Amino acid sequence: MTPPQHNDQNERTVASARLNPVTWTRRTKFIAGGAALALVLAGTGGGIAYHQYTIDRDCKAQTALFSDQKTELTKAIEDAEAALALVEGDTPADHTKGFTESAAANADTDTTDAAQSDATQSADPTESPSTATEDTDADAVDGAALTADLKTAIDTAKQDSAAASPQQCSTGDDLDAIEALTTSRQADLDKLTAQTKSFTDAVEAYRLQTASAEATFSMETAKADLAAAQKAAADQLAVVDADTALQGDATVKAAYDGLKKTENDSHSVSTTVTVSTYEEAVSSIEKAKTVAAKTDEVNAATQALKDAIKAYQDAKVAEEAAAQAAAQAQAQAQAQSRNTTRGSGTNSYSSGSSRSGSGSGSTTSRSGSRSGSGSGSYTAPAPAAPSGGSVSRDNRGGSSGGSGSGSSSGSSGSSGSSSRIDLGPGQPDGPGCVTMEGKEYCKP
Repeated sequence: MTPPQHNDQNERTVASARLNPVTWTRRTKFIAGGAALALVLAGTGGGIAYHQYTIDRDCKAQTALFSDQKTELTKAIEDAEAALALVEGDTPADHTKGFTESAAANADTDTTDAAQSDATQSADPTESPSTATEDTDADAVDGAALTADLKTAIDTAKQDSAAASPQQCSTGDDLDAIEALTTSRQADLDKLTAQTKSFTDAVEAYRLQTASAEATFSMETAKADLAAAQKAAADQLAVVDADTALQGDATVKAAYDGLKKTENDSHSVSTTVTVSTYEEAVSSIEKAKTVAAKTDEVNAATQALKDAIKAYQDAKVAEEAAAQAAAQAQAQAQAQSRNTTRGSGTNSYSSGSSRSGSGSGSTTSRSGSRSGSGSGSYTAPAPAAPSGGSVSRDNRGGSSGGSGSGSSSGSSGSSGSSSRIDLGPGQPDGPGCVTMEGKEYCKP
C-alpha cells in the first residue's frame, strides 16, 4: 500500500498563519497582549530594583569609607602634630632650634659652616668649594613655609574629621552627596600625609646640617685647645727636666709623673669627624666633648705641677730668708754684746794743768784719772798742756784757769807725758774720739 504523500509546504503555511497577529483571533490577541505587558512590566521592575540595589550597595560602601577616613584622619593628625612638636614642643628635638624661622632665602647663610664641613668630610676631595656651595643652596630648608603649610593641612583635616556622618543614604542624591564628601576628605587626608612627610624630611635635613656644623666647629676648637694644653704640659715638664733639685722633691716628682702620663694619654683620643648621617654627626660631637674633657685633664695636671714647683720654690725662698734673718740676728746680738761690754761701767775723766816758771823755763803738768765700778778700771795718761801757761780742764764741759802753781794726781800721771791716749784694751791707740757714758772724748 502506498503511504500518503507528505506536504511540507502546507505545514509551513499553517505555522506562519499562527504567528501572524493579523490572523489571530480576538482571544489570542488578548492573551498575547497580556503576556507582552507582563514582560515589559517585569523588565521595568527588574531595572528599577537593580538600580536601587546599586544605590544601597554604594551607600553602604561610602558609609564604611567615611568611617574609615575618620580613623585615618585622626591618625594622620596625630602624626602631623608629632612632627610639628619636633620643632615647637615643650622639649623640641636636638638641633632644631631656628627651623621655624629659617627660609630658603637665607638658609645658605645659616648653614654655610655645616655645609662646608659636610663637603670637607664626605665629598670628593677634588670637589671645588663652589660645588659644595651649590649643593648647599639646593638643599636649603624653608622651614617657615613648611611649618605654615603643615599647620594649614592639620586644621583642614581636623575639620574633615569633625564632620558628621550622613544620617541616611537611600537615594541617588544621597549617594552623590556622600561620595563628594568622602572624595574631599580623602584629598585632604592625602595632602596632610604628604605635608607631614615633607616636613619631617626637611626637619631631618636641618638637624643634619646643624649637627654637622656643631660637630666640625666643636672638634676644631677641641683640637686647638688640646694642642695648646699639650704644649703647656711639655713646657712644664721641661722645667723639671732641666732642674735636678726639682727632680729630687717628692711632691714635684709625683706631679711630674702624673702630668707625663696624662699628656701621653691625650695623644690617643680620636679627633675624626664624620657627618654622613645625623647619627654620625652626633657621635662626632661626643668625640669633641671627649677631647675637651681630656684637655681639661691635661690642664689640671699641668697646674698641679706648677703648684708643686711654686711650693718648692717658695719653701726655698722662705728657708733662705730664715737663714739670712738668723745670720742678721746673730750679728746684731754680737754687736750689742760688744757695746754692752764697753759701756757696762761708770767712767770719769778729768784733766788739769798748771804752769809756773822762772826765767825762761816752764813746767806743765796734766793729770787724769778713770775709774769704773764695772768689770775693770784704768787711768789714761793726760796729754801735755801747751807751754806758756797752765790750763785745768774737766773734759770739754769743765772749768779752766791759769795760776802760778799746779798739781797733778793720778795713778799713772806724769809731767811732760806723751800726747797719745790709751783708749783701752782692743781700741786704737792714736788720735780720735770715743763716746763713753753719753760723753765724747777726743784725742788730738
